Amino acid sequence: MKKLSSTIRDLCLTLSIVLSAVLACVAVAHAEESNRLQEEISKKRIAPAKVAPVNVDGIRYEVIPFGKDRGFEQDSGIIRSVKISTGEELWTLKIFDVHKDVDVEEDKQEDYIVKLKIVKGKMHIKTERGKYFELDLKSKEIKPVKK
Repeated sequence: MKKLSSTIRDLCLTLSIVLSAVLACVAVAHAEESNRLQEEISKKRIAPAKVAPVNVDGIRYEVIPFGKDRGFEQDSGIIRSVKISTGEELWTLKIFDVHKDVDVEEDKQEDYIVKLKIVKGKMHIKTERGKYFELDLKSKEIKPVKK
């Protein structure tokens, strides 16, 4: 009888060790899956920061952060002008093209405008990737600028 209870005790101890090992493996697998999901989430691009509009002669110029919602083929690089007194939109304009690579996530390829500035009747535009453009507000002619 003592030998049987000793065997049962050893078996319970072994089962306890095996169960602990299984639970540890499950915990590690859960942590790895959680980390993988967190990485997937962090790969998604966050929304672009709001860019301060500029006002000149009763007109407000502002960035449109989601151009596709307005019928453009890209989300970034779009500005609009609005008559301040009435709120009437005067025009929208694509400042630059975003060339898409099918092998790269689409939202990672956008290059959002981060700054608008008026200098001598022309708008200077800077993107998050350090590209610069100059927009003539009268003719709407756009030129890339080397910095």
